[in-house]
Amino acid sequence: MRTLLVSSLFALPLLACAADPVEEYPLDEVLEEGKQDGFNYPTKFGPLFTNTWQYGLLDPASKLRTPAWTFFLDGPASVTITSRQAPTDDPWVTDTVVYLYEQRDAGTWRRIAKSDASGGFGAVTRELDAGAYRVIVKGMRGDAEGEFMVRLGCEGAGCQTEQCLFGDSFYELRQLQHGVTTTYKQGELTVASPLTAAEQAQIIAAVQVSALGEEVTTIEEAFAAVDQGEVNRFGVYDSLAGRSFVAFEYGAGDSSYGAFFEGEAPARVAEIGDGEIRECTATPRTCILGRTYREAAYMPDLTLVSRRSITKPTQVNRPFLKDQILIAVAQSSYEASTLAEAFAAVDQGELVYSTYRHTDGRELVAIEYGAGDNSYGAFFAANSTTMVASIQDGDLYGCTAW
Repeated sequence: MRTLLVSSLFALPLLACAADPVEEYPLDEVLEEGKQDGFNYPTKFGPLFTNTWQYGLLDPASKLRTPAWTFFLDGPASVTITSRQAPTDDPWVTDTVVYLYEQRDAGTWRRIAKSDASGGFGAVTRELDAGAYRVIVKGMRGDAEGEFMVRLGCEGAGCQTEQCLFGDSFYELRQLQHGVTTTYKQGELTVASPLTAAEQAQIIAAVQVSALGEEVTTIEEAFAAVDQGEVNRFGVYDSLAGRSFVAFEYGAGDSSYGAFFEGEAPARVAEIGDGEIRECTATPRTCILGRTYREAAYMPDLTLVSRRSITKPTQVNRPFLKDQILIAVAQSSYEASTLAEAFAAVDQGELVYSTYRHTDGRELVAIEYGAGDNSYGAFFAANSTTMVASIQDGDLYGCTAW
């Protein structure tokens, strides 16, 4: 009996220790660019924008265990890096550790802060001076897999208030495989390539960026002004706001020039000059609704207030709801001019009506339905027919709710 009692007493602290969270594979105090050494080789996710929720990913199968972001300060500032769960009711990643590094020499980063490895989602707050900084978020466990969110809060004179969605280097933008923007080459164009009127106008505007093409006014003159008579076309997708951009890049005197455009609009939203991105008006913006219809209920600062099913026109008894339904149904291939036609068009004759409230007081509604077993619809400002996002195949496009 005495032996059993002693054994039990010794077992108690062992159980308590086993329950304490322990971080696997802590990162080194000093990291160097280009050293591929497991957890100490970060995967670049691009800029960490100020006051903007961004998405991170852990994927051990793809050797993506330490996603890293970079930010710069022009002077002293107080910064807070916060991580949180992905916008879902069943997050795969449930605890993270946040590391903060400062660049001391070219290619060398020294750790200056780390969140407590006590379970849950990590956060770091520090008073910093001007310089370049790297944020790395990793899982407590080495096999952690899934998405999470991260945000840089910044207050002070050193915070960068003017930020470009594409960063400051076209070369670095093209190298990014993860992060806010995804860039992919769509082809090499010549004067013989089939081009729409919108593409011709954009190429002319892009070629006018270089000194060699300032006087260009026709598509023939544009291709004649660039090296080898070739213009590279790149698609650029902004995952935070669901926006699509196009970049036309070319050589001019063996240097890289060009411009970015949103959709088919002819106005430049950024320029490429000698490889650098400049004159940028495309700023990073996180849609408060997330990237998909399902994410909205779990986004930071947004609360799902109510949700109900509508199956017949007599249930449409709120102001603006009829017009909202007709606009939402038009987001698929269906056409409806009456409520009866709208209910007849959607799967099972069912529409889902949801209301949301943001911490800043904004109220929004969503009309969602099935169309061929896919999710379609739209979000609106409450008591308005102003659409703030379109739902297509479950994803959100054209978000204007920031």
